This record gives sequence, C-alpha cells and structure tokens, in this order.
Amino acid sequence: MKRFKHYGLKFFLKNKKNITCGVIYRHHNSPDRFQEYFNEINERFSSTGNPIYIMGDTNLDLLKCQTSSFSHDFLLSLQSCYLIPTIDKPTRIHRTSVTLIDNTFVNNPDQVYASGNIITDVSNHFSQFCFITSELEKNSQSLYQKHDFSRLSIDTFNRFKSSKVFIYHILDIYE
Repeated sequence: MKRFKHYGLKFFLKNKKNITCGVIYRHHNSPDRFQEYFNEINERFSSTGNPIYIMGDTNLDLLKCQTSSFSHDFLLSLQSCYLIPTIDKPTRIHRTSVTLIDNTFVNNPDQVYASGNIITDVSNHFSQFCFITSELEKNSQSLYQKHDFSRLSIDTFNRFKSSKVFIYHILDIYE
C-alpha cells in the first residue's frame, strides 16, 4: 500500500518562467518516509528556479511545529526550499481538535494575492484557496475555446480529451 501520493504538472509559458504545480497526500502513517519522499520532490522542483505551488493534505499539523518533531522537520524542509505555507488557520475541525494539515505551499509569497479557508460543513476538512497575481497580459481575443460535447459519445470526448489539442487549449489560457 502506498503511504503517500503525488501528482505534478508543469505549465510551459511563452516568454515567461514555467510554473510547477503539485498535489500531495500523506496517509496517517510513516511521517519519516514521507519526509524523505517530500524532500526529493522539493529538491527536484526548486532546482528549476520556477514558481512552485504544492497543494495537499500532509497530515502533519503545522500548529504543532513547536511540539512535534515531524511537523517541525516538515516546516524546516519547506523553508530550505523557500516554500512558504499560505494557510495559517486550522483546516480541519473534529469534535474537540483543530489541526492545520491542508495547505498550499509557494516559493513566491509576494505573488500571493489572497489565501484562506472556505468554511463549510460538507466535511470536517475545509477547502483552501490561494489567488496568485499574474503578469500575463490580457488580449482582446478569447483565452479559451468552447466545445459542445452534448451530442457526442463519451468515447469521442475521451479521445478529444487525450489529444494534444485539448492540452494545448488548457495551456493557451496561460500564454
């Protein structure tokens, strides 16, 4: 059984620095092995010199970084790669406990416009948001293309979704 999961995505932008995004999840076990794995990912991402955004549920409570060696080491690891948490309030409330285990980590905090929790009762984990300022120029042309799949089969949609055309449409939004 995997103890943690990570998915990464790199956006290639014309005449701009590329952007690296990652999503990470750690199960409640093996915080020491997760730390090693997370350090490898951070070193790979930070060596590019590009903006980095890592989101996820690490199950390491940053509110306890003074009393938990795992949380403390995790925060030090983030800081060694110039990654800063954007959330500083509890992200999970359960009965009598509050924890800060969900976050977005960025290496360019001066670009963070706003961040926080979306408080709902859908789950005992709140959703987080992080708005980043952009240097992208707006042009008079539409930034996206609309496709109507209402009359097509699921197979046709999946073929389109896996094509390079679909990926380029997503990336065109950022160019």
